[in-house]
Amino acid sequence: MKTQLPYFSNKQRRALVVFVVIIVLLQVVILVVKNKSFDAEIADYKIDTKTQSQIDSLKQLAFKKYDLQPFNPNFITDYKGFKLGMTTAEIDKLLKFRSTGKYVNSTAEFQQVTGVSKETLDKISPYFKFPGMDSEQKIEYLYRK
Repeated sequence: MKTQLPYFSNKQRRALVVFVVIIVLLQVVILVVKNKSFDAEIADYKIDTKTQSQIDSLKQLAFKKYDLQPFNPNFITDYKGFKLGMTTAEIDKLLKFRSTGKYVNSTAEFQQVTGVSKETLDKISPYFKFPGMDSEQKIEYLYRK
């Protein structure tokens, strides 16, 4: 006995074609929406001078509230370096130096490695606490300035 292939009427064939076209169109729409770049949309924020002065004063308060404690400068994090007034480039130089397995053992070496300014160094160096640095060495550095 011969099996007959399924037979669709003209109406069913048209409905099937329309259904396939709808599915293809939906897939195209989904693909276009997913790949649409939203990077071109840039927010245009305009801050007036009053708001900017408020932001600046809040930043200054944040800096003033940071209480310095003695610390080992070999283990300065990004956050602590920022709070100490170091630039990101200076912090990155220290972290790169530390990644080689070496340690900074003096304030002069710290300045040489990081390239930190003399003003910043003078502000933070009294709080440096190197392993093996006794109080006499620290006092000697302070009076050498």
